[in-house]
Amino acid sequence: TTVFAQRCALPRLALSHADERFCASFVERLHCLRTPWFSTITYLNVVFGMMQNLSFSRTNYEAGRLGTFLGATLATVRRWKDDADGAFARDCEDSVGFAMRPSEGDAGKKASREDFYKLAHKWHVRVGKAFINCLEETEYMSLRNALAVLTRVTSEFPATRRVGAHILRAAEKIQKTDARGDLKTVAARYLAMLNKAKSGWVSDHGFNPHHPMDAKELEEKAARERNAAERAAKAGKRTADKSDKSNAEDKSRAGA
Repeated sequence: TTVFAQRCALPRLALSHADERFCASFVERLHCLRTPWFSTITYLNVVFGMMQNLSFSRTNYEAGRLGTFLGATLATVRRWKDDADGAFARDCEDSVGFAMRPSEGDAGKKASREDFYKLAHKWHVRVGKAFINCLEETEYMSLRNALAVLTRVTSEFPATRRVGAHILRAAEKIQKTDARGDLKTVAARYLAMLNKAKSGWVSDHGFNPHHPMDAKELEEKAARERNAAERAAKAGKRTADKSDKSNAEDKSRAGA
């Protein structure tokens, strides 16, 4: 699987706009066909782990194609994570591609939905770190190619507020302080796209329900629980008052 990613998929996606989409769709088809000994998890680990190097080693046009490929791959991960239209149950449950130990093949333990939540979160953090590193460099090609990739994935990445905030700050720094006019222009365009997309960002816990809540979420949860308890207490008091009133009326009628 690693050799397939390094020798087949990743080199081909740089050839043309058709190839970038073909590579993403072909790998998804390999997974859905439950191809023996093809580890989808290993493939995604390789692709997301190489993102910084892949971005740097491309021309500007190839970086754009890498961005389209990355966006399509992340869209597939999101669809499986969210179980959109039963995608996880249909494509991933008990799939050989989700074997936790690829060397065991179809006989090994498969990743559960909880496992995949954690994997998807890990991949988003890994891709985030890769592009934050690129944006914090001063080398022209690193910045230019990172922005070329990122402008094509705003619908899928960043997905969490924590990663998004770091990338936003890095892009703002380029837009404000970099002396190269073309980079400032692309950074300004990317910032506009980010600001439009950030309303859809979620917390780490919102992305992965098994991740601990942050302090703000814990406060909001406690407030919701207090409000629910208060509403329940008021409802109980109203019911008790009605009952007392009804009993008093019954006694009054009986005395009459």
